[in-house]
Amino acid sequence: MPRYTFGPFSLDPEARLLLRDGEPMPMAGKTLDVLVVLVQNRGRLVEKDELLSRVWTGTIVEEANVSQSIFTVRKILGDSPKDHRYIATVPGRGYQFVAPVQELTSEAPQEPASSPPRIGSFGSFGAFSRRHQKVAIPVIAVAVAALGGLWFVLHRPAKAPAELVERRLTFNSSASPLDSAAISPDGKYLAYSDPAGIHVRLLSTGEERPIPTPAGVPAGLSVVDSWFPNGTELLAHSRDAGGHGSMWVVSIMGKSSQELRSDAAGWEVSPDGTRIAFGPTGTGSNREIWVMDSHGNNPQKILGLPANESLWSVHWSPDGQRLAYIRAHPGGQLMETCDLKGAHRTAVVVAEVRSLCWLPDRRIV
Repeated sequence: MPRYTFGPFSLDPEARLLLRDGEPMPMAGKTLDVLVVLVQNRGRLVEKDELLSRVWTGTIVEEANVSQSIFTVRKILGDSPKDHRYIATVPGRGYQFVAPVQELTSEAPQEPASSPPRIGSFGSFGAFSRRHQKVAIPVIAVAVAALGGLWFVLHRPAKAPAELVERRLTFNSSASPLDSAAISPDGKYLAYSDPAGIHVRLLSTGEERPIPTPAGVPAGLSVVDSWFPNGTELLAHSRDAGGHGSMWVVSIMGKSSQELRSDAAGWEVSPDGTRIAFGPTGTGSNREIWVMDSHGNNPQKILGLPANESLWSVHWSPDGQRLAYIRAHPGGQLMETCDLKGAHRTAVVVAEVRSLCWLPDRRIV
């Protein structure tokens, strides 16, 4: 059976092995089978029904299994959300492997298979059969319309209603209110939580998969806090009506969730991924900031406020040396920062605000 190379990757279907620059990549089971089918059929559209019949032969599964496998394959390959280098999506139909592939046999390597010209971020449609050519023009029209809609979102007047912008970015609705959301460090994914639980969406295609929460945690109580810098893990927590909850690390790659603390809620992971800012649940809730390492060890109290004050929206500075937060006291609100000993505090009096963030130049908005 031949082997295949594309970009820095080498795929050996017989050995069931994917290498990147000679190093094994964690891919197995149906996810690897999906990649093999796409690579072996490079240059043409592989419809979802075909993937289901070839990968899940004799098994009744839902179409969502295909989407989840494609999601994982793209994550492992490091596919770009703006210009898919490997897998292109034809909305409502299927997928196409668009990168040049070199097929290697025991005799001699073949010339790289030419990749049809791409059309926008949806990849190439040039290898359609005559049967597919009849639908190519409508599909291209949909792609052009989608790109036009994206241009409108990015270039519309600054005074566009904030509510409209929020719905477009967070997929919020009255039927499924959004609890929290965070964009991955590489800008490819949106993690968010709603009454159904935690989800991760590939922003370039809209493909989505649910992320399992730890056993015993009701889905509606799950809250996304922030991403780890590696882009494959999330910090999340749950909190019940009494303010009690737990904090855990959840993987978007299918690994089991790991509980860090059973008495705390997360704020944010530090920029280098080595520390986590969090607050206790129950007594002291929303009045204290603690910091521990990324494994849940060595917790240290950074800041504590009087009983008549509270804080929220805690964020690390870009250099990881300070924390910013919103502090409410009887006289109003402050947007305040402190160092990692809770000292050298600086504050700005602000009106009613719900959240803040750091800019790369260490200003706060």
